[in-house]
Amino acid sequence: SVLKFAGFLDAYQDRTDADPGDVTDTLTELGIAETLLGEYTSAEEHQLRALEIREAIAPESAGVEATLGNLGLNYFYSGDLEKARSYLERSLALQEKIGKDPRDLMPRLINIGNVYNDMLDIAKARSYYLRALEICREHAPKAFGFGAVLGNLRELEYRAGNFEEAERYGREALAFFE
Repeated sequence: SVLKFAGFLDAYQDRTDADPGDVTDTLTELGIAETLLGEYTSAEEHQLRALEIREAIAPESAGVEATLGNLGLNYFYSGDLEKARSYLERSLALQEKIGKDPRDLMPRLINIGNVYNDMLDIAKARSYYLRALEICREHAPKAFGFGAVLGNLRELEYRAGNFEEAERYGREALAFFE
């Protein structure tokens, strides 16, 4: 629960011998829980503190990448699309630099596509979704992200008035989920 994480964090606040990994893990989990509860300001505060510590320890690490992504999602859910885009793109750039498995890019590509979709930038949203779709087709044809990106493309093409494309993606998504 959020109270458990908050209590754990409080226990570490005043300790000089606290393991930074434990502190950042706690800040991260607390921030994720707060985002899910709609407590965006507190989530931002905790995720930014986790990011500061992680960047000081290992600036090009999976922990930094994940925290950038968590901040991006927090901003997305709170409606700050410009900050969401910025943090998610930073997360993607770092993942591209340090990652070894192209499937790890799919969630960030889909999330950035969602941001551009909400910004009504159809062309940019489409480019991120199509890149995610390409990775899915090549590396993860059974992954849940495959169905999600097909559904996102269906919605995007419908919004853009490309009804035949929307239907094609919709049928492919339906076949995936059957």
